[in-house]
Amino acid sequence: MFGILFALAAIIIGSSGDFPIKTIAQAKHNPIGDFLSVYLSVPDAWLDVGISITVSLLVPIILGLIWSLTRLVKHRGFKW
Repeated sequence: MFGILFALAAIIIGSSGDFPIKTIAQAKHNPIGDFLSVYLSVPDAWLDVGISITVSLLVPIILGLIWSLTRLVKHRGFKW
């Protein structure tokens, strides 16, 4: 299961740069870009890079948490 999640993370991270944001308006319209701009005060010129970095960091963390939770449930013997 870990290998599948690792491959999925690699695919998502690799494809995050395939959809470039062409304008600052597009970057601000993106939910991640909006968060970076409003709450973290990232300059407009860095929004496209910030979005790519954020996706690259969050995807493995989320998939790692899913993997950890499935291991915990399996270890505890939880029945659905």
